[in-house]
Amino acid sequence: MLRSTKQGLSAILELLGGPPVSKSQLLTSFTKKLASNNVVKDKFRTIWKVKHHLDFEINQQNQITKKDIRAHAAALLQLCTTLHGADIAALNRSSIFINTKEMLLIAPKRKKRNCFIERTISRLIDKNICPDEAMEAQLNQIAQTPGDDLWFTLKEKRENKQQLRDVIRRRLRQAGVPRQSMFPPSLHTFFRTNRARLARNFYSKI
Repeated sequence: MLRSTKQGLSAILELLGGPPVSKSQLLTSFTKKLASNNVVKDKFRTIWKVKHHLDFEINQQNQITKKDIRAHAAALLQLCTTLHGADIAALNRSSIFINTKEMLLIAPKRKKRNCFIERTISRLIDKNICPDEAMEAQLNQIAQTPGDDLWFTLKEKRENKQQLRDVIRRRLRQAGVPRQSMFPPSLHTFFRTNRARLARNFYSKI
């Protein structure tokens, strides 16, 4: 607000024939001093630690049933790509390309036609928290199911975006993530703010 006031006042004075004050050192120092006293409030009161989720995913007992394998793949995928739940729900088998080194995702962009989002995920040493390994397991369990769909309900019908969000939230609750942290935009904000940190900590070991 200070910046807008300064710019507006400078424009008015210059229009009236006054001296240009937009670059005045005195005014700049004054506004910086006022801005330094502003108290920056946190957007969210609490935010959960990704370590709780990863410790849960490392346990192989959590990836036994088909339902567990699907939830494991979806949660790790959103964690490492920071895509919205709707973008992940829109993925098909043909949207995923996996080789020995990495996985490439091509997701259609929401509300825009003929626009796509690309994400490349390198393989991790720890296979239990590697999205590439998790997605391979998901693809293997639906290999005999006809069509190009990727996510299915227990009744073998394609999951919509809300159903897949619920799958991811249930997985996070099992890992001990607080319930208040599982609703947008706090959940998506967490994924975005932690992506660089995750990449630095995990991929540096490859």
